[in-house]
Amino acid sequence: MNLKRKPFANISKDLVGKIIEVLFITLIFLFVLGKTTCFATNKKQTKIKIKAETINNGTGVKVTVGKTGKNGLLRFYIIGCGDAYKEYKNDDVERLLTKIETDGKKNEKYIIKGLPEGTYSFRVLFEEKVIYEYEDMGETFHSVYYAEPVYSKLKKVNISKGNDKRQEKIKYDFSSVKKGDIIKFGAYEQDDDMTNGKEAIEWIVMSKKKDKILVASKYALDCLPYNKDNQPTIWQDSSLRAWLNKEFYETAFDDKERKVIQKTRLATGGTETKDCCFLISEEDASGMEYDLLKCSPSKYARTLGTGIGYQGECSWYLRESSSFYDEVRGVSGGNSEWQIS
Repeated sequence: MNLKRKPFANISKDLVGKIIEVLFITLIFLFVLGKTTCFATNKKQTKIKIKAETINNGTGVKVTVGKTGKNGLLRFYIIGCGDAYKEYKNDDVERLLTKIETDGKKNEKYIIKGLPEGTYSFRVLFEEKVIYEYEDMGETFHSVYYAEPVYSKLKKVNISKGNDKRQEKIKYDFSSVKKGDIIKFGAYEQDDDMTNGKEAIEWIVMSKKKDKILVASKYALDCLPYNKDNQPTIWQDSSLRAWLNKEFYETAFDDKERKVIQKTRLATGGTETKDCCFLISEEDASGMEYDLLKCSPSKYARTLGTGIGYQGECSWYLRESSSFYDEVRGVSGGNSEWQIS
């Protein structure tokens, strides 16, 4: 019996020794790992301070986050919506606006333009970037992860017409401008990013008479046919004229800006119209400097289908039709020559 039990006793002792050794090593590893993890998570929690304020005459909001003092990721959220988004009105769903990597050394900001009327709340989430260093088989490795997120307090902003006193002080004084100057007036989608609102329209001053100026947009803003279904017509009856003086006019200019725009009496191909927005005539184009004949489309217009030339320019319509009413006059060009055709 003893002879049979002795080998068993020896094996058990060896196994126990190995088990103790393994447990000892494991406990050391867990202790070191646990200590490292505790070092990363038991730091003083970062406080996120934000400020939300109206901008752009009360039509947008700027959200500013104070210095975090740490590397990490900021997530900007909006809660609530305006009248333009009735399906979400008065809900409490958070929607992500953007993510910004920060080094924690400066304030970070995000601007939301062109918000419709409504009450909005903003919140920012911060996730600290943690780098964990460890060694394996004599090599040093780094692992990156983000710590538990920290939320800022909610900041509420109300967007309503005229809620910014600066709006009452807006004056459109163009008395000092001269021919060839570029002014900003009105706003229209141009960068093809619907989330950041419309962009200010740049206009080239074509002529000035006393207190009136004639301006043409610096860029091609949209892409439409002269007449729907490309049916032959004249300026007076064209769908483009109707669109310019209804949809474009109401979209690009607010109430105050529309009061500044005067109707212009136009003679085109034997007919007379009074328009707020219109295409320039062949006579106007003939008197333009060569460089002004060149026109580049906005990113939004390119998305809608404007063709572009070698240097990114596009052709554009003039007001006149041909004598047969089946062609439209315009300005086009190639690599080196632009002309009325």
